[in-house]
Amino acid sequence: PKHYLCMVVNDQQEVLGAIVGGLRSTVMLGGGLMLMPQGDMQEQLTTGEPNEDVISAYSEVFNTLSGLISQMSGNPHVSATFLEPFDAKAHGWMVSPHLRLDLDDSMGGRIAIMAR
Repeated sequence: PKHYLCMVVNDQQEVLGAIVGGLRSTVMLGGGLMLMPQGDMQEQLTTGEPNEDVISAYSEVFNTLSGLISQMSGNPHVSATFLEPFDAKAHGWMVSPHLRLDLDDSMGGRIAIMAR
């Protein structure tokens, strides 16, 4: 199954972590944010290819999460890069991150927040 990620970067654009979501989470949360019809979301799940609008909307979900991370006491100001397909080879540190939080969303998907 496909996964999508954004990097969590500080103001100097140093990678401090990542937020990763599976295909189901990408389509259902991104599509839901856009008020996309269920049938259209199901089609994207079946083909395994979320469209650009869904990816853009899901990027906003991750951007919001990065804003919440910034607001936590003691954390630096961070932002999220635009959503891209996850390539495990390019991000080897994610095999054993310093911290990891897995979240199950209400639509059957999963999001992982990782700190480097």
